[in-house]
Amino acid sequence: MTTCLSRPHRRHSYHFIVLIFLASLGVVSSLFRSAANGIIDWHLDAAAAVPSRRSRRPASRPYARFGVGEDENNDHDGPAGAAHRTTMIRFVTNRRCPYAQKAWIALEASGCAYETIEVSLYGTGGKPDWFLDMNPRGTVPIVAVLATAGVDEDVVFADSDSILDAIGSGVVAGAAGARGMLRAVDGPRAGDDMALSDRWRVLVSDRLIPVGKSAALGGSTSELRALLNEMNAMVVGPYLVGDELSLADCAAFPFLWRIDREFGIGGDGEENLRLWLDKCMDTDSIRRTIPDQGWWWWW
Repeated sequence: MTTCLSRPHRRHSYHFIVLIFLASLGVVSSLFRSAANGIIDWHLDAAAAVPSRRSRRPASRPYARFGVGEDENNDHDGPAGAAHRTTMIRFVTNRRCPYAQKAWIALEASGCAYETIEVSLYGTGGKPDWFLDMNPRGTVPIVAVLATAGVDEDVVFADSDSILDAIGSGVVAGAAGARGMLRAVDGPRAGDDMALSDRWRVLVSDRLIPVGKSAALGGSTSELRALLNEMNAMVVGPYLVGDELSLADCAAFPFLWRIDREFGIGGDGEENLRLWLDKCMDTDSIRRTIPDQGWWWWW
């Protein structure tokens, strides 16, 4: 699983009906009338934010073009310095999700211009129809590459590993096709570097995530510590594969950061991982993705 799941969509139409009924009888104060008006506006805004079903293509098509309202969940800045460039890529995410974070890191490091649209996966707001049209599983992250980006048809990537692969291959790239900070895939050591990067990604997905999850849910930490010692020996430095940020760092950081926050990393046999974490947290493209103070999701 390389996405974050969410609860079923729920609406609060009954609140709207009750408040309007009471307001029409004149038995609520002006304060409640204001609240009712606010909910009316909320419903109208929500309706305006979702394109009509008639205009949407089936979810089986590569990408259902969507529209969103102007609200606090829409960021138009992308990486530093990309604020005023035309958006060709849309990133649908939730900032608390580690799978979405690894895609976010790769987008930031690539230097591409993109628009961030945050979706609330838990709580009363539910998930909008356009989101479910893009990915019927209702998971994040999603990266949509618009046809204006130079491709023949809109394309959607609805899985964090697929997004990393698309960025690494240049399908999702900066305006000039550059990968920004991400380690180049050519050069004399390209084959070895890619093999090591792939090994890291498999290790994170197949072992670190399940072992870390077991420890976080109250299981033994001995297996986790043994795995951290094994990973420590693989760190080339200062990043996982060498001098430059790679897809391996994008994939590993969200989960090792959470393990560090919960259990600590840096004891005997974990020194290289500690140095790597500190280096990552001092890297702009990673630091911008670290969750703010408060809660965040483990897996």
